[in-house]
This record gives sequence, C-alpha cells and structure tokens, in this order.
Amino acid sequence: MSTQPSIRRIATALLLLFVAGCGAERPLEPTPIETGPNPDALLGGGLIRDVVSAVDPVLDPVRRLLHGLLSCSAERPVSATETIGPRGGVLELGRHRLVVPAGALDAPVRIRGEVVSGDVNSVRFYPHGLQFERPAQLVMGYGNCELVDTPKLIVYTTEDLRVIEVLPSVDRARREVSAPLDHFSRYAVAW
Repeated sequence: MSTQPSIRRIATALLLLFVAGCGAERPLEPTPIETGPNPDALLGGGLIRDVVSAVDPVLDPVRRLLHGLLSCSAERPVSATETIGPRGGVLELGRHRLVVPAGALDAPVRIRGEVVSGDVNSVRFYPHGLQFERPAQLVMGYGNCELVDTPKLIVYTTEDLRVIEVLPSVDRARREVSAPLDHFSRYAVAW
C-alpha cells in the first residue's frame, strides 16, 4: 500500500482548513502597523499563540540546556540580611557572597539575599530595583555542580530561570565565578 495517497489527503485537508480560515473579513494584503507589532498578529492569531503556550513549559528544560545553566545538587536554602552603606560591605550566603564596594551606595540600605534551592545554583537579592553607583561583585560557588570543561558564567535570569543576560564573568580558582552587578534580581551559574 502506497503512502502517497495518504500524504495527498493530509495536504488537501490542510489546504482546505487554510482556505476555510481565510474569511472575507480578512484583508488580502497586510495591514500596516502604526503603533508597533501586535503579538496576536505576529503569532497568526489565537491558535498559534495557544499552541506556543502549551508547548512552552515542555521546552523549558531544553532552553535551560541551550543556555547552559550548570546542573548542581540542591543547595540548602539560606537567607541573610545586612545593612550596607557608603563604606561598603559583604553579604554571605553559604558558598556565595555579594561584595559591595565603598561608594556604591549613598546611604545605608538593608540588603537581603537568599539561595534558591533547586538543581541550579541560584541567588536572589532584595530590595528589587536597587541600583549601585559602582558595581557590586557577586561571587558564586559551584563546588556542588557537575564538572563542565568550559569557563563558568553568572547569568541574570527570570524567576523561572530563563536567561535574560550573560554577565561579564571571571571563572576563579576554588570553583567560584564572579561578575559585576549594577542592580538586584535573580542570578544563576551557567557555562
């Protein structure tokens, strides 16, 4: 039995669905966009958006692998708070630390940090949105992580560990990596 008729039937059915979806109310030419792209228009309406939304959580582990988040054994949740002012200071969080240099803050600020438990070494700092006059230095340990034969990096992530930005990082001795921070958010070790 040949598969050619089956392929033709499927192609014909898809073509009919496409044609049926093209109603008279839809223009034949694209409508100019004056105020910026409409996400629904870019995604072909609700159907494609719904498919992308359904597949998105399934693809998240693949994205993490592509972005190279370092796989680690779970760290014990740690939380610490320090008041750091114009003279600078250090906030220790288990194997990680935040070093705020002198002159980075104009006034004393109560800074809280926490190690987020999971299969990635990740930390989060508060108050969100705090800006530094001079960059603070984040030092993250990765002694509990799989050995990967490439330099390690610190990345700025969303709460669900999607990489937003790769920070200029230095892979140090003793299985530590450091990077400058100019604001607070969530950060993780990558490769």
